Amino acid sequence: MPGCIFYLILLIFIANVLYSRTVESSSIYAKSECAVETNIFEQKLSDISALSNHIWFGFSHKRQSQRQQLYINLMSNLALYNEHQTENKAINMLVLSHNYNLSNRITFQSDIRIFNKQWYNDDRGYTSSLFSSSIGSSHSKFKALAGFEYQYNDFQSLPIFISDQTGLFLQFYHNSSSKKTASARISYHTIRYSERIIYRPSSVDSLNLPLQKDNMLFIQLGREFRKKALGGIYLRYMILHSNSDFSSFQSASIRFFNTLRIAGFYVQFIAEYQFKQYSEENAKLFTFSNPDPEQNIQNQLLAGWERPITKNLSLQGKVAYIKNETVYSNQYYNKWFVSAGLQYRISNK
Repeated sequence: MPGCIFYLILLIFIANVLYSRTVESSSIYAKSECAVETNIFEQKLSDISALSNHIWFGFSHKRQSQRQQLYINLMSNLALYNEHQTENKAINMLVLSHNYNLSNRITFQSDIRIFNKQWYNDDRGYTSSLFSSSIGSSHSKFKALAGFEYQYNDFQSLPIFISDQTGLFLQFYHNSSSKKTASARISYHTIRYSERIIYRPSSVDSLNLPLQKDNMLFIQLGREFRKKALGGIYLRYMILHSNSDFSSFQSASIRFFNTLRIAGFYVQFIAEYQFKQYSEENAKLFTFSNPDPEQNIQNQLLAGWERPITKNLSLQGKVAYIKNETVYSNQYYNKWFVSAGLQYRISNK
């Protein structure tokens, strides 16, 4: 009898999922652009510029019913350099997000994010996979989420950066109106390296040293505005404590963004600044700590634009100035990036 009740409940749940009224929307796009960038190898004392061609493909799908919402997003980017072909690379990203309303106030949310980057003419590449699960409660204008995250970073040619990361997070939202949202997030993560021995002075026997392990606290406060355009500001603070010398640091950053329409153009502005301070010992030695400097955005000024030509076709471009750490900690490089291209999008919203 209990087994029959279980299967009856399961059949009711499946029927509810399959036959509940749903609303679906999809979008697919392709983009081709040309770009000019300086310092393509992200080095402190280098100014090698290059021309490149970029091809983008993207697909997104959203399915929503009374109780649940499913979101899928795929993105691929192929970058080809006229010279310095060792920089030819592909970036692929997959995002899956599922929300299920257990009741009018309780929501269960799961997310999967996979990021892959591969250089074609060089033995380099890595994959970062993130899974998160949370339960949320909403009441009036407030919403709170509590959840768990797990991330695995797999580096093909740099095994010292292979790591896994587990953590807990709390996130809060307050909608003072339909056009204003305030948010706060706090998380605590433990990072374990599978093949990275901690750094100690050469006088210590390295054979008896443990593997590196980091603990990281992250706090973020944000405010978003939705009027005629989308804008907002985020304040972030991070402190990382490591059992390896020269790896501990703390940082504070601010990020501002705004999107608006000017004379038929959609324009986006982003400004981001980070202050980062390592331990006192780190000032005496620069360590190899950042395997992909161009992906680790710390300081930037960016202006992007889009001009619709037809319903599906548009001109796009951007100009950006970036200042980030090189592959070595506490050493910074500067880069300019300018691009323009055509995008074709089809959607059934």
